[in-house]
Amino acid sequence: MVHAKRDETFQLGNHSFDSKLVCQGGRWRGNKWKGPSRQITKQYFERWADNLYLGINDEDAVKVKKTVVVQHQGGYQNEFLFAERIPETSSVWDGLKNEQSGSNTEDCTTATTSNG
Repeated sequence: MVHAKRDETFQLGNHSFDSKLVCQGGRWRGNKWKGPSRQITKQYFERWADNLYLGINDEDAVKVKKTVVVQHQGGYQNEFLFAERIPETSSVWDGLKNEQSGSNTEDCTTATTSNG
């Protein structure tokens, strides 16, 4: 939350975004959450993951953002980012592509570019 209070802008490569889009107040007191609901915090986390993905420089690289459900019963931090410079390790990317048809993958965005 300190970044939002300072009105900061995050810069990742050529991508920038306002910290208020991804920062929020809240904390745990003992075993009790004091802050926005999970539905609100989920939206902040999704924006965080989206902006991190956009900040990955994909010139001469491959990147993918996948939703893989590993948190259940209200957990929502299930966004994973993978990136590698070209030439990519085909076994890794083939494995990620094969998982797209799996039941634990809800969303997948891929970008590959190369200069030359």
